[in-house]
Amino acid sequence: MKNAGIIALLVLTAQLPLRRRKRRRRERQAEAKKEKLICRSERGAGLGARAKRTCMTKAQWDELAERSKKVADEMGAPEPKLAGSRARSR
Repeated sequence: MKNAGIIALLVLTAQLPLRRRKRRRRERQAEAKKEKLICRSERGAGLGARAKRTCMTKAQWDELAERSKKVADEMGAPEPKLAGSRARSR
């Protein structure tokens, strides 16, 4: 009877790491869904330039936009106009 209790205890403790791994895997999958990649194609300059595809998460795209804006501000470049907006000149 004593051996049966020890065997049951060993079986239960052996399952704990497996459950942790499954839980971690589910957490990583949930995180991956949140961090879905967004891919954009950009054309290079010049004739015959091929489009370059870049994939990043939303947070990475936002960070890139912020850094680009900061560099443009430091250089004194005018802010880009949004599509559909019209500048009035007098």
